[in-house]
Amino acid sequence: MAKERVTKNREIARALFLSGKSLPFIAELLDVSLRTVQGYKNSDAKAGKDWTTAKVQTHLSNAQKDSQSLFGDFVTTMYDQLKEIRENKDLGTKERIEAISRLGDSFSKMNRIAATENPEAYTHGIIKATIHKLIDIVKPVVSKECLSAIIEAIDQHNDELADVTI
Repeated sequence: MAKERVTKNREIARALFLSGKSLPFIAELLDVSLRTVQGYKNSDAKAGKDWTTAKVQTHLSNAQKDSQSLFGDFVTTMYDQLKEIRENKDLGTKERIEAISRLGDSFSKMNRIAATENPEAYTHGIIKATIHKLIDIVKPVVSKECLSAIIEAIDQHNDELADVTI
């Protein structure tokens, strides 16, 4: 029974953290110590469930998407897929050409959207992709506390970061 409560508290703590709540707030809400919540977070990290990484991914995936930023997101995705094709050593020359050709077809279909693209929305999409890439780059070389501070700063200044002007 106690193990079930701990498991449930861990799941609730993770969900609250992903929704933007601080560790002290979560501890108070669950009526456990801050150290206990930090223990949940650390145990999950050791098991491959890094809360901070998940929070970044949740934050980026929940960012409002509209038709004006669709092209920018598509270009980023296409670039990533092209990189995967290029780096995939299991694909032969013919398979690579076919995969790249399919990507080219998809890109040409986006031409209509490109014609109506809002440059500010496109810039916002580039900023989002840049933040995501930067976090991926620094994640292996900075402490979890530093990464958490970066995420909190992004959350706190979200409105300012979203106010993109050219």
